[in-house]
Amino acid sequence: MPSPRRRSPAPAPDTRASLLDAAERLFAANGIQAVSLRTINAAAGARNASAAHYHFGSKTNLIRALLESFMDELCRERLARLDAVRDAAGARRPDLRDVVEAFVVPMLRLLVDPTGKGVRYSMFLARAATDPTVQLESLVPATFYDALSRFHALCCAALPDLAPEVIMRRLTFGFDLTIATVVALDRQAGGRDTYSVAEIAAYGAQLVDYIVAGTAAASAARERLEAALAPPSLAAARLQRATKRR
Repeated sequence: MPSPRRRSPAPAPDTRASLLDAAERLFAANGIQAVSLRTINAAAGARNASAAHYHFGSKTNLIRALLESFMDELCRERLARLDAVRDAAGARRPDLRDVVEAFVVPMLRLLVDPTGKGVRYSMFLARAATDPTVQLESLVPATFYDALSRFHALCCAALPDLAPEVIMRRLTFGFDLTIATVVALDRQAGGRDTYSVAEIAAYGAQLVDYIVAGTAAASAARERLEAALAPPSLAAARLQRATKRR
């Protein structure tokens, strides 16, 4: 009589992947500071109470791993799109709108991911970027800085009359606006896990319009702002001198 066949043991769940998934969901919903490694362990169903510490060592390293899990791919797509804009322009100035879209569209595509993971990841990024305890610039993968450098260089090529440092400052304003509007979109939609292409296209078009217009705007007169910010007595004296010169 043949001996009964032994069943192969079921494959062990990927604890590290489960911890990353749980951390992403919890950080996106509650913020970074409100979530502990213990809470992440419990949400991931880890049998070992120290599983998150074993796999990552610290919350900072876990955040770094989360950033790398999506951002590297995101930035490689940005680099490919930016290179396509550069190649299409050839010896001509690249169109600023094309440059901005090449950088923004990969982020917008996360919001139409039908699995909902893209929205959660976008919210996690927004939480990490606005948390004062997270040193985001030291945690993002190298491809982020590669994409940012390429983006800045193409914006400078599109706007040769503006100083590179002015363009970079304005692009920083654009990043901050993107983060703020992703959070606002999530609040308005009641925390949905995904959005339609039409919704994000309408939102994204306004975002691109704003970044393009803001980046290309003529520089404001710094002297006017200095006069407006001066103490009242000094502002009056400056106004009097300006009147006499007329």
